[in-house]
Amino acid sequence: MEPSFSDEWCLLHILGEGAFGEVRLFLNRKTNEAMAAKMIDIEKHRQSISAIKKEIAIHKMLSHENIIHFNRHLTVGTFEYIFLEYASGGELFDRIEPDVGMSQSDAHKFFYQLIAGVEYLHSCGVAHRDLKPENLLLSSNGLFEFAEVLYFHLDTFLIDVIKISDFGMATIFRMHGKERKLTNKCGTLPYMAPELISCKEYRAEPIDIWSCGIILVALLAGELPWDEPSKRCVEFREWKEGKIFRSPWNKLDNLCLTLLKKILNPNEKNRFTLEDIKNHKWYKKSFNRRNDAVNRFSPVYSCKKLCESPRKYAASQPAEFHPYANTIACYSQQNQVLSFSQPTHPEDMIINTQLQTTQSSPSLNIYQRLVKRMTRFFMNCKPTKAFSELTAAIVKLNYSWKKSGPGILTISGTDRRNVSLVFKVNIIEIVAKEVLIDFRLSRGDGIEFKRHFLRIRESVHHLISKTPLTWSLAAATNALP
Repeated sequence: MEPSFSDEWCLLHILGEGAFGEVRLFLNRKTNEAMAAKMIDIEKHRQSISAIKKEIAIHKMLSHENIIHFNRHLTVGTFEYIFLEYASGGELFDRIEPDVGMSQSDAHKFFYQLIAGVEYLHSCGVAHRDLKPENLLLSSNGLFEFAEVLYFHLDTFLIDVIKISDFGMATIFRMHGKERKLTNKCGTLPYMAPELISCKEYRAEPIDIWSCGIILVALLAGELPWDEPSKRCVEFREWKEGKIFRSPWNKLDNLCLTLLKKILNPNEKNRFTLEDIKNHKWYKKSFNRRNDAVNRFSPVYSCKKLCESPRKYAASQPAEFHPYANTIACYSQQNQVLSFSQPTHPEDMIINTQLQTTQSSPSLNIYQRLVKRMTRFFMNCKPTKAFSELTAAIVKLNYSWKKSGPGILTISGTDRRNVSLVFKVNIIEIVAKEVLIDFRLSRGDGIEFKRHFLRIRESVHHLISKTPLTWSLAAATNALP
């Protein structure tokens, strides 16, 4: 039985599945507002009832521009429905170039917003306990005011806004001014603070601050500093000993490195607080982005870059958002697997039949406006040829794969830490002999996923379209060659 939402809302389709249930998409017929809905069968997951109730209780009390908005929840029969803000810009890890990262100004922009969100959480007595790029979503639908104050005085412009998501491991650590120590071991190993592993009890705020530091390293260097913060890890031992002469530390600006030394202090008593971070010179530094920020959103700039140097827009690079693009791709949807705790990707909203109806339409409908992804490319061949070439490359690269739907491959492997990595590939025919290949992470580390995407992309480079027939489509979907 579906929830009786209202006559104004329609259930489009299943977007994905996760640890406890399905993720579905609702769309308002009048306003075109989209909401992601997590659907959990309580009958099948009785052991998760208390965890789900705790997540709902914590999330519904939060309201901040850098926190994914909790809309409502409904109980219908044995099902629990959780409705969340739909973050249309995807996940932060998608903007990180493996082994490269991103510009210092962009990293600063994202880190600034992350600290604002974490500061709000801690002011509410809430610890997130699983901060990482995969749990930081992006909304590209609004003006972010701090840029007006921090970087220049008169201009505001459209930029990505970070939304902290996934409160499945969150907890209350302070109530009525009284703070308690925590005992549960949770999080993702490379982002966990050392005391989470070595101590029976730990303070809440320092572990989130540590995770913010690891995220900053990932943003700037495109890699993680260690597999886990323990004595078993050589890289972590070297950090403690002050040996910072190799990657990722040798990629970083000296001023930023001084900040990271304070944030990633293994002794949580001496670790920077949020207030310390906000008073650091790197955090307060004004990056000169005015010309770049203003020009990149110009339609003239977009067309000029498209004509003069299209190769700069490799599918693996963090791409620029062009609000003036007037044709956006639509994608097929077939049982995408998503993290349960994260709102789904905007591409998942699109069903295959809409390709034919919207391809030539001059108007920009709700589906088209929501599309944004970077791990994709075009191939000059028929879908059957793309399928055979991709599967051959996958086997040669020692991945496991299975066909999980029409034009959909599920690929499994392990990353450099020998941790499971699962992602899906959609093969979508756009026009005759031109196919869009869309990669999507299902489970595992986001940066590692992008690294594996590049390996597969390189293995089929001979078929990748250098001049897509649908240039406006390629530009708007971040799939320019």
